[in-house]
Amino acid sequence: MSMQEMNRENLFDLLCRMGMQFKTGFIITNPCEPNNPILFTNPQFSEITGYASEEVLGKNSKLLEGEDTNKETIKEIMESLHKNLFTNKEILNYKKDGTPFWNDLVIQPISNQDGQVLFHLAFLVDITKQKQEKAVLYLQKQIYMGIEKGEELSMLLQKICQVAEGFFPQGARCSILEITSDRKMIIGSANSLPQEYNDTINGLAVGLNVGTCGTAAATGQYVVTEDIRLSSNWKQFIHITEKYNMRSCWSFPVNNHENRVIATFGIYFSEPRRPTQMDLEFIQTITPLVLLTLKNAEHQKEILKLAYVDIPSELPNYNYFVTEFTKLMEKTEEGFLLMIQPSEYVNIVDSFGKQQLSFLLKQLGERFAEISNGMDIIIARSSEASLIIAGKCGEAEIPQYINKLLNTTKEAFVLEKMDLYISLRTGVVSFRQYTGDTSELIRMADIALSHARKKAGNSVVYYKEQYGIDIAQKMALQNELELAIKTKQFYVNFQPKVNLHTGEIVSFEALARWNSSKLGQVSPFDFIEAAESIGKIHFIDMIVLEKVLEWLQTRKIQGLTLYKVSVNISANHFYEIDFVQKIASIIHQFEIDPVYICLELTESIGLFDLELANNKLNELKMIGVSSSVDDFGMGFSSLSYLHQLPIAEMKIDRSFIQEIHNPGAKTIVQTLILLAKNLNLTVVAEGIETKEQVEILTDLNCRVGQGFYFFKPMSLDQIDAILKT
Repeated sequence: MSMQEMNRENLFDLLCRMGMQFKTGFIITNPCEPNNPILFTNPQFSEITGYASEEVLGKNSKLLEGEDTNKETIKEIMESLHKNLFTNKEILNYKKDGTPFWNDLVIQPISNQDGQVLFHLAFLVDITKQKQEKAVLYLQKQIYMGIEKGEELSMLLQKICQVAEGFFPQGARCSILEITSDRKMIIGSANSLPQEYNDTINGLAVGLNVGTCGTAAATGQYVVTEDIRLSSNWKQFIHITEKYNMRSCWSFPVNNHENRVIATFGIYFSEPRRPTQMDLEFIQTITPLVLLTLKNAEHQKEILKLAYVDIPSELPNYNYFVTEFTKLMEKTEEGFLLMIQPSEYVNIVDSFGKQQLSFLLKQLGERFAEISNGMDIIIARSSEASLIIAGKCGEAEIPQYINKLLNTTKEAFVLEKMDLYISLRTGVVSFRQYTGDTSELIRMADIALSHARKKAGNSVVYYKEQYGIDIAQKMALQNELELAIKTKQFYVNFQPKVNLHTGEIVSFEALARWNSSKLGQVSPFDFIEAAESIGKIHFIDMIVLEKVLEWLQTRKIQGLTLYKVSVNISANHFYEIDFVQKIASIIHQFEIDPVYICLELTESIGLFDLELANNKLNELKMIGVSSSVDDFGMGFSSLSYLHQLPIAEMKIDRSFIQEIHNPGAKTIVQTLILLAKNLNLTVVAEGIETKEQVEILTDLNCRVGQGFYFFKPMSLDQIDAILKT
């Protein structure tokens, strides 16, 4: 049953069941009623907000708003919903106990086929900690960059105040007071505070009852004044605090390595306020930066060595890494050095440009830093496409840490508003192989990364002594491949696609194979990778297409039934001006109706120029050649382009079929089938291996499948023999 055929009650029930599986907060509201009441919340919503489901059902989601919730953001959300549009905003909300939190809010209207909005689906993610960590990471980079540029102390301290003010509710004002050796308070930075107040405070002696900052400096402990009008610390300044609406102040001492207070970090608010635990944790990450900045004034040359930053990505650069790595090796003998590279970086550069690759590496670095919290770790950019990481840990803990790094790619990255899933290639070398030569250890990790590039998906390779990168063997393969392309040594195997209801063969997929006279049977993975590396993959694609057309032509001459055959092609063909003309010419040469040819592309087509892809696919469609998207659901998955391209077929990746007995995978497959049906696409389930998978797919109304349960890839002679029966 499609989404259009569902009645409202059934749709609501389906959405609720799906919502229970989400790892984010999820609510359903009813826009058909004036108050847009909440109809459903999942457990994660309660976990984030503190509201039990029964406390919010029937109420409006405005209960999450508070005094500092941005009214303009609310207005923008309402305008989008009024137009029945998807919206995604970061907004300050409040939990049941009044604690503010930053919410990455996504709202999706659900309409019926008549355009009537039935429900609003809202997804909530508490990103307070992420915003806090990003703010600190951003501030660290700004301080390091400022130190490198030789910026004045006052400018660096003001940067700290500005970032801190941006994290707290609107109207927060920060100050940094330096404490001199004779215990006087000197304004380091307080640009947001009234000049009259700064003039009053500047030069005062530290002491109890000398405001909140003077008291914090005197006691060496942080001091919270929730209401200045009720505090004895502020009696002598009450006239000026009233004049400028200064109602609350928190102050935190900044101690040096001798535990002496050398500065205070203060925050002022225009209403009584106490810090939350998260506020305290955030400020505790700020004060070390104040200390660092002040120490820089004394030891600028020493700190400059730590301040090398890769400007495009805002990550530490290779020079920074080498400097820090030397220090790390002075205090440890166990640990790892990693070279990490996105598998898809070439496509990313070709599709988005180098700046977006830098932005992707920045996001990766931030995620790595987040999961590395508490470790003695160094993260830097080592080349255009690679990050280098060194960390201190036991030998047995290295695989666990690498798994954590790989898991950071489970969530999509965003490049130019496109959700992008990536895989990582990782070269690993243990500190046990360190001989005192940093460049040699880095070279070993780079060699391991080169081997990782040969593997698909998330690939991890540990350096081994026998790795000498066998250049001769690699060049031999490339030389033989050049000869094989010139002499068209490739042949094809066919794997049938069958009607799941009848078992009848409905079409085929052509798969390239190569048996070299020197190298023997070469794995498709090896020769396709080699062909791509030397820019010859498109020649193999055309050879395979010729083999397919020869087979179809033979059957046509013999008066036998013709079948549609899918041929895998590289999306790089789209950059050939005469690509469509070449396809049309070769099909015409064999006198075959183009309807029997389908060009199968991987999902990476979503990374290419959509306008260009759309034009090429439409040109192919005009000459009668259909197109298919292979392995849908993996790699570069994005629904944002699927409806924009004239695609006739969508192949569901085998990984979902293998797990289809699990409710989560089954739900995804069911959703993809419904999606394809609504887009008038043929759905092909790949990798079917069991009868149970066939039965489930049949129940889900999937009509076409492919896999070892029916047929393995076979020679053309075997295919002809089967078709005779």
